[in-house]
Amino acid sequence: MNFKILRAVMAFLVIVTIFFNTGEGERSFAKNSKENMKENFIVNSTSEDMLLMLIFPRVEKIIGEKYEKQSGENVSWDYGRVHSVDFVIGKDDVWYEMELSLLIGEVVKKEDLVRLRIDAPHIRVEGPQSDAEVINNVKVDVIKYIKSE
Repeated sequence: MNFKILRAVMAFLVIVTIFFNTGEGERSFAKNSKENMKENFIVNSTSEDMLLMLIFPRVEKIIGEKYEKQSGENVSWDYGRVHSVDFVIGKDDVWYEMELSLLIGEVVKKEDLVRLRIDAPHIRVEGPQSDAEVINNVKVDVIKYIKSE
């Protein structure tokens, strides 16, 4: 078979494959939308992931207070890494303290450091409250926030 013909046939097959796969990909995504799912989609995660998701709304507000009030714009951010989680036992109270990095910005990311106090009424000095069915009123307060320059 002539090399030019073979090359033309191969190019045609590649173009046809790309064309049909692109269209089918969009249709198959629509088929797999949330409403059409028959089973749960399970993603492995860590206890750290769960805790970060629980405090996300408060961290979002903290970043807004530190950046958006100054610039008037939404700030792109993501979690960096968790440096430490400590259980603190005070004289009359107990709470968790978490120190973590926040990556601020879209293209050039600055790394801010924040230390948070995470407190919930069902956590007590004498032990957790066992009759709490719903976890309400979890407080997340800033202990220290260091902006990178």
